[in-house]
Order: sequence, then C-alpha cells, then structure tokens
Amino acid sequence: QIRSYISDVFIGPGLEDLASRVKRAIGAMNILDSALRVSLVETWAQRLPSIDVIESLRIAFFVCLGFLSMAAAVIGTLSFFITKVRARALLDRAPSGKVHCCSWCCLLFFVASGALLLTGVLILCTVFAGEGCVFLRREVFNHEGIARYADLLGLRPTLGGGTAPSKAVRDASAYAAVEIARSCFASNGTGDMLLA
Repeated sequence: QIRSYISDVFIGPGLEDLASRVKRAIGAMNILDSALRVSLVETWAQRLPSIDVIESLRIAFFVCLGFLSMAAAVIGTLSFFITKVRARALLDRAPSGKVHCCSWCCLLFFVASGALLLTGVLILCTVFAGEGCVFLRREVFNHEGIARYADLLGLRPTLGGGTAPSKAVRDASAYAAVEIARSCFASNGTGDMLLA
C-alpha cells in the first residue's frame, strides 16, 4: 500500500506533477514575498522620517496652543485685578479696556482659531484614513477584490530580466500568489496556504 503510493507520487507522471506544483508554489511565494516587501517594508519605511516630522510639528502646535491658552487665562485674570486697582486709584476716570481686549479678544481668539484649524486638519486626516480602511476591507480584501486589484498589490509581476520564467510559469505563479493572498487576507479566507 505505502510502496504503491510512494511509487505513484515520486516516479513518472506523479513526480512531474509534484515538481510542477512545487515550482508553482515557490514562484507564488516569491511573488507574494516581493509584493509584501514593496508594500510594507519599502513604502512605509521610506515615509517614516516624514511621518515623524509631521507628528513632531503636531505636538509642538499642541504645546504652543496650551501655553497660549494658559497665558490668556493668566493675563485675563491679571487684567481684572489691574482694572480693579486702577478704578479705585482713579475714581474720576473710567477704566481702560485695552488689557481686557488684549487678553480675552486677541489672545483667546488666536488660541481658539488655532485649535479649530488643527481640529479640522486632524478630522480631515481621520476621514481619509477611515475611508481608506473601509475601502481596503470592503473592496480590496475580499475574494473578488484581491484578484481585481492584483496588479496594484504587486501579485502579477512584470517581465523580469535575463532568467525570467516563461509566460505560462509566470501566470501560474501569479494565479497561485492571488490564491494564497485570498486564503490569508480575504475576510472569507481559510488561512490554509497549502490548499491555495
């Protein structure tokens, strides 16, 4: 029983079929590996310095807004005391509103405007990121979407240099790479790469 199974699989047409399936699987894993490296490692790693600079600017803007709002509160409180002292000292003159205008109107208006501007920018970024996640989940990472967007995901490689495999081998490897990506990343995927 075992001897006949081994001879069927490892001799003659069985061996050719096994070699063909292994070659297709190796090609598919190479395609999937290169696609994941390009999309995750190279793309995100190249943008990390820019993301760090933007995050540092955001934090600096938050800190400046915090300091300005605290300064406005202190200046506003001091202006009440200054006005009260001047009103007692100079009974014949009306108190000036310059200090109040400076603290409550100008400084707080600047703080409120900056806070609203930053909030708008952050909401805009959040909407774009959220819509991107919804698009990926509902359109790309489903059974039909992975095949539809296989070119953009890098699962169908372009022609390579000197030792490029034949078109049939490349197409079979690309099909297997799409099937492996479906089993791993699609919401209805089984996760079984061996059956893909």
